[in-house]
Formats: sequence, C-alpha cells, structure tokens
Amino acid sequence: MTYPAEHFPNTPLWAQAAVAEACRKTGVTASKWVVPLEAIGRYESNWNNNANLCTDAALNLPLASFQLARGMFTSAPKELVPLPSRKHDPECSAIVCILYINSKLNGYGGYGGMGDIDGTKGLLPRTDRGPGNVLRAWIADPTSFGVEDAREAYRGY
Repeated sequence: MTYPAEHFPNTPLWAQAAVAEACRKTGVTASKWVVPLEAIGRYESNWNNNANLCTDAALNLPLASFQLARGMFTSAPKELVPLPSRKHDPECSAIVCILYINSKLNGYGGYGGMGDIDGTKGLLPRTDRGPGNVLRAWIADPTSFGVEDAREAYRGY
C-alpha cells in the first residue's frame, strides 16, 4: 500500500520511533503497518499514554495510546512486553496492538492481520472500523485531508 506520506499527519517523533521499533520487534513489515498504527494512536488517544477514553473515568483505568484492555498486556509474550506490563510505554502499547490485530493474544480475538485497504481480510478493509476509513479518505484527497475533520470517519470500536 502506498500512502501519501511516510507517516500519518501530526504523529509526534517519539510515537514514530515507538511504532517503528514495535514493528521491528514483532517482525511485521513497517511499510504496511506504520501509517495505520500511527492513525490508530492518533484517533484512540491523541497519543496520550495516560488516556482513558473507553472506560468510566472514575475507575481511573488508563488504557494508554491504543486504548487496549489491561489483560492484553499480560497475555503478550513476556520477551516482547516484560512484566510488570508497561502499558504506558508507547512501544509496548504498539507491540500489543500489533499482536492483537494479528490475532496473537490468547483470549482476545483480533482481526487476523492488518490487511489492505482494498482487500477483503484483516482490519483495514472493514468499514465498521476506523483506520481503513480514515486512510481511504487520506489517499483519496491528500491535499484537503484534515486529521480532525476525519475523526468522524474513524468511528469508535
């Protein structure tokens, strides 16, 4: 897949580095995974590693940059995500996100892979899940694309 740029718009440099290292450690192809992961981090939390957008804020359960369930971190292989789980570490969060998307976390479904925007399998082709919707809009009109304008296309999980 060719995207309009190497990185999703407005991704902080530290987040770019964390996603690149997570891709390296999990062995996924960076050219296929970096941009979608950066889009997910942007719309799930605005890259706030202490974000809690999916649960009752009164419970004070931050879900980190990809808004992943706490149990996903303990389900991840310890050589990739050492215990105690470091969910506030953006690299660990990206690793767990990759494992989840690839259906490699025991007890969690996932999507069987990232897939391709114009494909039929994986996360990106799904129109009921946000990353593919946002990336299709960005590819269709990169000069007019606005990150905040595309928020509605993302649709929460």
